[in-house]
This record gives sequence, structure tokens and C-alpha cells, in this order.
Amino acid sequence: MNMTDKYKIRDLILFSMLSILFYLLSINCFPLIVFVIPSLFIVLGIKRGYTFLLLEGLIFILAMGLLKNFYEGLALGGLLIISSLPFIYSYKKNLSTNKTLFVSTIVFLLLTLLLTFLYSKNGIDLVESIENMLLDSINKNIELLNGVDLGLEIDKLHDYLSSSVKILMALIPSIILVSSIFISLINYYLSFIILNFMGFGTARIDKFEFFKLDKDFLKGVFICMLGCLIFDLTGFQYSLELFLNLSFIFVFLFGLQGVAVVYFFLRKRLRSLGAGIIIFILLIMPLRSMFTLFGLLDQLFNFRFRNIGKGLK
Repeated sequence: MNMTDKYKIRDLILFSMLSILFYLLSINCFPLIVFVIPSLFIVLGIKRGYTFLLLEGLIFILAMGLLKNFYEGLALGGLLIISSLPFIYSYKKNLSTNKTLFVSTIVFLLLTLLLTFLYSKNGIDLVESIENMLLDSINKNIELLNGVDLGLEIDKLHDYLSSSVKILMALIPSIILVSSIFISLINYYLSFIILNFMGFGTARIDKFEFFKLDKDFLKGVFICMLGCLIFDLTGFQYSLELFLNLSFIFVFLFGLQGVAVVYFFLRKRLRSLGAGIIIFILLIMPLRSMFTLFGLLDQLFNFRFRNIGKGLK
């Protein structure tokens, strides 16, 4: 066995163990860490090829079979392999960030639809189950408040929360889409950061501060909003739900570009870590909606284009 083979086996063992560790951490103490597991598959797939990607998936499935449940491991391992393929393909074809996110988001959506279909074949309606769970939670909490003499306020609170649940359920399609974009974005940047950290010099990554929606995106927004208006005027039953979902998606995408804009200008004065900390603080503050406005204005006036030549630290 030559040194190259030893390095390949080392990487296979390392990323397999990390993926198993991350999953165990996600089910015991850090649930959100499960969303970055695909990056471990992406890194190995780009660095060592599709064969090692499949081997990592096989090790993950077998480990889950021993530690928890084989079928759960089979399902999750299969999803991790499939969700990694768009990133590896995009890297090998040298596609841009936007195209990579588009392809990976489509794959995540198809996987979600597949899971929904499989659940429905077993007589389980995921949307209805989520709605019933939320409504049951509201009713239980309202019952706890019945002992407090609030009179009509309880009924008003119940009606408000029930209406909020209905709006939330109407937004499920856009929530799934936005979540797919966000997960794709996180894994895209994290995987290439890991590759560059490991000295994989050919790993190319488009800097986040240059993230920008397509130049015709505003035209698309206008056409979609006009379509919603036409549907509403013609009495289409789900025109409101369509408008809410499209608005949620557009606000998120403009907000994402707004974050890139603010990060771009912060990077002109600060290092990446400092700029990232400030962005995080702004995102958890009530003023985070300003990012959507910045993204919209940048799409109109292209602020960053005038500053590209001034360089970054």
C-alpha cells in the first residue's frame, strides 16, 4: 500500500467518524448540527471521489445499524449521499455559487417531496400532523390559562394563535424552500472552508461578500406579484397563500443579498472574523429586517460594483 492509499483511507476513517459523531451529538445535545453533516460527505467526495463518498455512506449506515436503528441509518445515509452529489458535480463542472445553490436546492426539495410521498403511502399526512400538533399545543396552554380570570382575553388569544398556525401552515412550501437554500449555502461554504484548511489548493469558492441575485431577478418578482394580483382578481382560491409564500421567499433572498452587502463593506475595514461577529449581532437584533432593504437597493443600484477595485483586507 503506497502513501496515497494510506491518505485516502485516513480521510475515509476521519470523515466517517466525524459524521457519526455529529449525528450522535445532534440527537443528544445539539440538534442543529445535523444540518452540517452533508459538508463532511461533500469534502470527501470532492477530495477522494465518488467511490469514497459511497464508502463513507456505507460506514455511516452500518454504524447507525449498530448504535440505533438500521433502517433509520439506511434512510439518513442515503439522503446524505444524494444531497452531497449536486455540490460535488457543481465543483467538478466549475459552476458558480448561484448555479450550485440552485441545483442543490432542487435536490433538497425533491428529497422532501419523496419523504412526504413515502409518509403518505403509509397513511401519514405530514402537513396535517404538524398542524394538529400545533393546535393541540395551543389548546393545552389555553386550558392552563382558563384558571386565570381573563374573560374574553382568553378567547381572543386562542383565535389569534389559531390564525397564526393557519398562516404558518400556509407558508410551509416557502419555509421548506428557504430552509433548503439556507442548508445548501451553509454546506457549500463550510465544505470549501474545510477543503482549503486541509490544503486542497484547487478548491475554488466564490466569496460570500460577492453573492448577488441574477440581474433579471427583479423582473421575475414583478411578474410573480402581477400573477398573484391576476389570480386574486379572478377569484383563485389559493391566491393569498400563493402571495404569502412568494413574499416570504423574496424577502429571504433579498435579505441574504443584504447580508452579503453589509459583510462586503465591513470587510473593507475588518477581518473576516470581526465582520462575521458584527453580522451575527445584527441578525439577532430587531433591526435585521434592514438587510432585506439593503439587498433590494443593491439589486437596483449595485453598490458593491463601484467598490470592487478598492480591495479587501
